[in-house]
Amino acid sequence: MNINLEIGYEQLLQLFRQLPPKQKKQFLQDIQKEVVASAEKVNMVQEPSADYARLEMKDAAALLLNDYLHDEELTSFTALDAETFHETR
Repeated sequence: MNINLEIGYEQLLQLFRQLPPKQKKQFLQDIQKEVVASAEKVNMVQEPSADYARLEMKDAAALLLNDYLHDEELTSFTALDAETFHETR
């Protein structure tokens, strides 16, 4: 049995934002595998650029911002944000 859903990008993004953090991470990993598989099919595998990791982290941070602002398991650590762990005196 196949079900085809016609869903727009914004609707998909809204659904993604409702996932718990662990499922978001798994979803992103699965999507990455799909992208690589699709690129291999058309022989378009690209080498990562020097800034690829930084862009990936920026995108992941943007996607998880809502969780870090509102998820009780994550917001308890925001009080530590102002701490100067790495500053030397």
